[in-house]
Amino acid sequence: FIRGDDFAIFVSADISPFKGLDLRPIFSYAELLGNTNTSTRQSRGGLASSSAASPGAFPYQGFTTTNAVGSAGAAATPGQPNLTVVPGLGTAVEHRYTVGLDAKWTAGPFYLDPTVFYQWGTRSFTPPSTVQTSTCANVGCTALVAVPSGFRGTTATTTSLQKQDLSSWLLDVTGGWRAGPLLLEGRGSYTTGNKATSDVRDARQTARFFQPISTDAQFWAGWAEIQALGVDYFNLITGADGTRGLSPPFAIGYDKYGLKRVGVRASYALTPAFTVRGSVMQSWTDTGVDTNGIKTGSNGIIPSAVGRAAHSGSTNLGTELDAGITWRFAPGLTFDLGGGYMWVGDAYKAALSQASPALSPANVNGVSTSIFRPENDPKDVTTVAARVRYSF
Repeated sequence: FIRGDDFAIFVSADISPFKGLDLRPIFSYAELLGNTNTSTRQSRGGLASSSAASPGAFPYQGFTTTNAVGSAGAAATPGQPNLTVVPGLGTAVEHRYTVGLDAKWTAGPFYLDPTVFYQWGTRSFTPPSTVQTSTCANVGCTALVAVPSGFRGTTATTTSLQKQDLSSWLLDVTGGWRAGPLLLEGRGSYTTGNKATSDVRDARQTARFFQPISTDAQFWAGWAEIQALGVDYFNLITGADGTRGLSPPFAIGYDKYGLKRVGVRASYALTPAFTVRGSVMQSWTDTGVDTNGIKTGSNGIIPSAVGRAAHSGSTNLGTELDAGITWRFAPGLTFDLGGGYMWVGDAYKAALSQASPALSPANVNGVSTSIFRPENDPKDVTTVAARVRYSF
């Protein structure tokens, strides 16, 4: 692993100024050296966060990429057959600060849980000297070409560490009302994002997407079966090749484009042991997605063009409708059944989408062109899942 000694600290306090109101101010600081866990930094906007990408964007002491043994890249590093080393390149360092307030207010049958965070800091990385773009302006285009990036700190063949500013917001509000066996709840979330024309591979652009230390896929858990963690733990919606930057439960956003989401749910306890529930959720990105871009497992969504020439398309991620039951049929035993349907929005479109980068040799920026498929018509999603849990 070509990683440094990363760490994060959290400071919080619990304050109850009066009955029914709880306040928790929170501050966190993270220092990341080189590559880090994908729960903490996801590949977004074409910038690879993984050491499996070639070239790696976050070097540690000059080590940039973990190559497959026997590959051309491996042969280029005598004595270190699975590492690419660039002498004098140094270490990419990220300083990430987050401050905010988590609150809970209850008054009789009502409750309200607002949360707000502001995140800022800096990070350094090596911008790519060349990038891949599509050569036509149509969604579903299959032609790719490598062009010089022109990013700060690059030439046609070299790159150097550059510093980028971080600045983002997260707002999340949940509220509910209970009347006997009936519980009605609503929730809304907003995270900032970068425009399609704001190329985050160029350090001159501020990264405006929120980055969690880790969500453990718990963001909006219990509110949906497809776009969030529900009854089924295995089929959570993810991006190309399972990249977490395209999975809102992990990234709290969609690639670099942020997230806007609203949802309502209702549950009714027919008996103390048997509850029925239903929910509906609508999700958008904060800014228009480059739907002519290229979805990859290692780089997130690679823009269709460099800078202001990039395409800005839909913000609609889709609408999801869910229903389910919970039956506590014996002491310690619970049966859950849930089903959902998602009308997938046009923001999930892309010119091309990658299956698995391990299936063929890597090309520019770790992108393998031989295993791409057009993704100009994403299909709706249906799921049904059942689970029995035993607790003791």
